[in-house]
Amino acid sequence: MRRSVRTMTLVLTLTALLGACGGGDDDDASPTTVAGPTTTAAAPTATTAVDGALIRLPEVFTPVSGYTYVDVPDADLEQVQGQFTSDPDTREAILGLDARTVERNGEEVAAVIALRFDKRSSSLPGFADGFYEGVTSDAVTSKTITVSGEKATSSTDADDAHYITWIKGDLALVVVGEADSTVLPIATALIAANK
Repeated sequence: MRRSVRTMTLVLTLTALLGACGGGDDDDASPTTVAGPTTTAAAPTATTAVDGALIRLPEVFTPVSGYTYVDVPDADLEQVQGQFTSDPDTREAILGLDARTVERNGEEVAAVIALRFDKRSSSLPGFADGFYEGVTSDAVTSKTITVSGEKATSSTDADDAHYITWIKGDLALVVVGEADSTVLPIATALIAANK
């Protein structure tokens, strides 16, 4: 990949969180429906943080046939966590953070980031719209789509990275990769399993 997916994921997380703190408008474009695939790969290993650290979310990462998850190193997540905990706006809003790079045939093709928010924060009016706006703020293209029967956002940035973003209740997922053909099946499986 031209740019490390892991780096894009960490940058995307910070950008999305800044947008998630604000509201948004209720602009519902006509969604495009996408069917969901079946999955058969093995589940990842669980990791839980301690001493007030953000909790990893291994239960979110359901298997996707043909793809393998690779844990993002704790040091990378701790760097992002440090930025969350140092900001009073995000310190109490974000309860869980996890990320995985995704490989196909040993090659990194995508990354997935999962965020679990405090229910008090995620139930605020405009929270989901603000999150979507934050994730797509640097997008060259962005549209509302339907994935596994759920509203999501598909966007592309100036580096031609493709994103699918979904938030429901207190859980947000962002899948990023070089092509929609890679990002879509991963997002479809994850959204179907977590809706």
